[in-house]
Amino acid sequence: MEPSRPSVSELSIYTEIARKLQDKLKRKLDILILGSTTEFRDWAYEENFNITVIDGNHEYYNEISKYLKHKDIMSTEKLIVRKWEDMEFENEFDIIIGDSAIGNIPKDKLELFIEKLKRALRNHGLFLGKSYFIPNNYIKVLPEEIAKNYSLTKSQHNPYVYMIFDLVMYSTNIDNMVEFDMIYSELLKLRENNLISDEILKEFNEIELLSEMNFKYHVPRINQYETLIKKYFNIKDIKYGLDIYSKNFPLYIIEKYNEKI
Repeated sequence: MEPSRPSVSELSIYTEIARKLQDKLKRKLDILILGSTTEFRDWAYEENFNITVIDGNHEYYNEISKYLKHKDIMSTEKLIVRKWEDMEFENEFDIIIGDSAIGNIPKDKLELFIEKLKRALRNHGLFLGKSYFIPNNYIKVLPEEIAKNYSLTKSQHNPYVYMIFDLVMYSTNIDNMVEFDMIYSELLKLRENNLISDEILKEFNEIELLSEMNFKYHVPRINQYETLIKKYFNIKDIKYGLDIYSKNFPLYIIEKYNEKI
């Protein structure tokens, strides 16, 4: 579910960026997709890219592929079963793309992952995507206020999409790791106090599952992330989609330095 998956408005931004790169290179693009995200795979297929998918779980790849619009993608794309931080590519891709990719990298391996991204990209290659980042000067919002703010929308938006960013920020600990059990515990309290309904609580089933799995997710501060990125890349641009949550999810367009070959 959005914002953890790419939206239509975000894909339109990626399309514009990718087509400009293709016009510049005057050839078919090679793309590496971080994870089995069907939206990215369908999009890359429609744009006629050479597709490689890297995912650490073959079973998940097979399961989520049932939801592809273009079923024949699996016969043309290349699958690498490996953790993202363990990738080993050398100047092979024009674009690497992934939503929520940064948060899924172990905190102590993030810089190694960034280094490997750089090695995997060709000159002028781009790393695209969004993730959860703690904004500079962000002030946490109490769950009760998050629920009340949502109630003022009169249900014009999906509650998960509207509330999840502030809930993640509230439940991120001093080590910048999300505590999913805290998120779900707070949601249960909101339900007990009639601040959300059963229907709203059901929208957060994924959070309950992540809590039970003891899933780990890293949320860097924006200034720390940008400082790290600038050691290896140029931040070419920062875009925003047109969704209700977009202001909290910058789309980073990150370019590899123009190195001599």
